[in-house]
Amino acid sequence: MRFAFPLFLPICNGTVNEETILEGVRKWETRPVLHLALVLSLMALVKYIAPLIAQDLTFLWWLALIPALFSNPHWLLIHEAIHGLLFKSRTSNEFAGRLLCILIGSPLGILRAGHLLHHKFSRTALDRTEVVDYKEKGAVLHSLGYYGWILGGLYFTEVLGSLVALLPGGWVRAMSKNSSLGQRLVEMLLSSRSMKIIRLDAMAALACFVAAFWFYGDYWYVLLTALLMRGLLISMLDNVYHYSTPLDNPRYALNLSAPAPMRWFLLNANYHGIHHENPRVPWDNLAEKYRNLPAERKETVPLGRQWLRQLKGPIPEEVLTARK
Repeated sequence: MRFAFPLFLPICNGTVNEETILEGVRKWETRPVLHLALVLSLMALVKYIAPLIAQDLTFLWWLALIPALFSNPHWLLIHEAIHGLLFKSRTSNEFAGRLLCILIGSPLGILRAGHLLHHKFSRTALDRTEVVDYKEKGAVLHSLGYYGWILGGLYFTEVLGSLVALLPGGWVRAMSKNSSLGQRLVEMLLSSRSMKIIRLDAMAALACFVAAFWFYGDYWYVLLTALLMRGLLISMLDNVYHYSTPLDNPRYALNLSAPAPMRWFLLNANYHGIHHENPRVPWDNLAEKYRNLPAERKETVPLGRQWLRQLKGPIPEEVLTARK
């Protein structure tokens, strides 16, 4: 109730006006703890409680799929923790980030390393998902892989990271030898002093999956469907800000328009271009940064349109190169 208090106090006092209501909304909007509590409770339902409290199969489907719809704010809270912005306290930020990551299926250490590499190499040859050179061998396979990646592959690769984290270092290095970005990620993790914590979180994440499927029993397919939905939502939103953008500029990403409820739901993630230029700006300050941009730098492409645009598929490298 304390989260709603700033919004409704002016109404109780009879001093309602547009500015006081907007101020109340801003106070509510800058409380990521509310989102955290919501996501944690919903994820608990989909992984643990749902099979225990559902009276019939229809109710179980609702309890499994509705929380899955909150997969994006769940990941975006992790994103804030990755950048040390979820809480001012480093200890609280790390604890909450680790817990959120365990519930989503992959250790914070892995997601943090991968995301920071994304900031460093985005739109370079190491990190541009949709770009394909049809002159190279395997271009058709790359095209098929693109759809697999945006339709859930990114998320399930992150989950696979939990299994890989438990393997001996030599095996992991051998598995990553065909990927330059993968090799960088592996070396960053294996040289990290937090590898023990990463392995502990990986075991916890895998234990959550095992326990959840055990609870669902004969209705395992309900949980699997919810996880596939989560994978689709996370993977497609992750790629949406970079699809068909200029090459070799890691600081560039799209700022997309979205209605206010969607902006709050996604923690202003539609202002991804602002984030790439200023990774240390917390989510509740992104909108202000965007409003201060000159008019010629403001994007007008709706988030929904760009989300669907990805389905057009891979883009030849020469097409994007010609746009420079």
